[in-house]
Amino acid sequence: MERTAVARRLMSGKLAPADYLQVLQAWLAAWSVLEHLLVHSRPRDLDISRSPSLRLPQLCQDIREVRLALLDKSALPGPLVSAPNPDLLERLDLTTSTRAGWLGLAYVMQGSRLGSALVVSHLRRALPPEVAHCTAFFSSGVDAPQGVEHHWRSWLQWLDDQLVTALQQEQAVSAAALTFEFIACAWTARAE
Repeated sequence: MERTAVARRLMSGKLAPADYLQVLQAWLAAWSVLEHLLVHSRPRDLDISRSPSLRLPQLCQDIREVRLALLDKSALPGPLVSAPNPDLLERLDLTTSTRAGWLGLAYVMQGSRLGSALVVSHLRRALPPEVAHCTAFFSSGVDAPQGVEHHWRSWLQWLDDQLVTALQQEQAVSAAALTFEFIACAWTARAE
């Protein structure tokens, strides 16, 4: 995923508002689907407090605010969301319908949330002042009271406790890989 145009744009030294809007829209193309699966496929017996936090409202807020900042400049890029790859979406839907598959999806989303701490510090330096405040989606990953690293280790321990058989571990890894593939596909579709 680091090789996608979206990732390169996101981590560039200076990020123009129109480019940042395209990055956010690429995230929206993937994240809206992933959050839907996260909510609707969650095994009911799992501790809901361990479910990754929902960040779609913050992402939509950032998109709205960046679009408003760009209105004067007539630099609004294309539509908000491109359609996901239907075959990949169907595979992801089937995979995350199992307990282990859902845990693989949750792994990617939780890792993204905690990894956002690194992204938000970069964005504060790279974004111009008129949109520098539009980082709610990435900032929402920085709220671990005992620190991001401690929270991640604790979450991974919980995940290990959930995946007790080799088959469950294999299914979770497969679901995580498919989730990464889905995100990369959504990002690639938005960058073109």
